[in-house]
Amino acid sequence: MDIIIFNLLLFVHLIALGVGLAGNIIGPLIGKRMANAGPEARAAFGGLGAEIGRNGRIAFGLLVITGLAMVFVRYGGDFAGLGPWFQAKIALIVIMLVLLVLAAVRPTAIKPQVFGLVMRVLLLGVVLCAVFAFN
Repeated sequence: MDIIIFNLLLFVHLIALGVGLAGNIIGPLIGKRMANAGPEARAAFGGLGAEIGRNGRIAFGLLVITGLAMVFVRYGGDFAGLGPWFQAKIALIVIMLVLLVLAAVRPTAIKPQVFGLVMRVLLLGVVLCAVFAFN
């Protein structure tokens, strides 16, 4: 039964990762289009950007929840026993979470271009660490 639960959690985890990656790629493209768009198009792009951001935050939440659940289902919650690559992955996720909270609380604190670039680099780091942690 544990394998079924784990596989379902992994399925949701991978879908959420796909949504997060897509939003991280598409978001900056929309921002660039908004800069040169007229008022009507800017409003449309803004709504689309807001929806992509909302989906990204939901995906991030699902990644955290399913990731924690998978550690408990498969490894009995032994975070320390998963090794340094897993711990590096968790550290990068914590940095991402701090940046997401900062961006929500003080949207002007980080330039969108810098925020997007930093999040993309962190996301790639998380995936790299996951590959080394679990394979």
